[in-house]
Amino acid sequence: MGRPTGYNERVAKQILDYYAKGKTLADITKKGLPSRWTVYQWRKQYPEFGELFEMAIECCTDAKIEKVLNRIETCKDTRQAKLLDVLFKSTSWYISKINKKYSDRIQLDVSQTIDIGPALQLAMERMKRLGTGEVLQEAECNVVLHATLSGGES
Repeated sequence: MGRPTGYNERVAKQILDYYAKGKTLADITKKGLPSRWTVYQWRKQYPEFGELFEMAIECCTDAKIEKVLNRIETCKDTRQAKLLDVLFKSTSWYISKINKKYSDRIQLDVSQTIDIGPALQLAMERMKRLGTGEVLQEAECNVVLHATLSGGES
């Protein structure tokens, strides 16, 4: 378990460097650095650290993929190849959860503003002719569409 500590740029840099090299937070805390909880708090409390941690996540996932691919490429044993296949699949799954770059899902957010002014103008004119209710002066409508497209294997 890591030691609790106040924010320290030197310690923060060590954490980021280890994580970017593919070490887990469990590995990092064994080196006497702050706990997982402290790291998560720092990510929220110190936006610059949070942004750098996001970059470290990208580096970490790349390092993990490269490590597994290197083991696969240098494998000469059929039994070991089967184990490496399982390792590759489990590593790929894990990485797809922490780095959207490797995710099988594509998230698409669309924001569209629709001008309903002309339709409202016609409705207001019709209401005036019919002599009903108060007349609306102005209206605006924002529609936000969210879609998640899935691709690849699940």
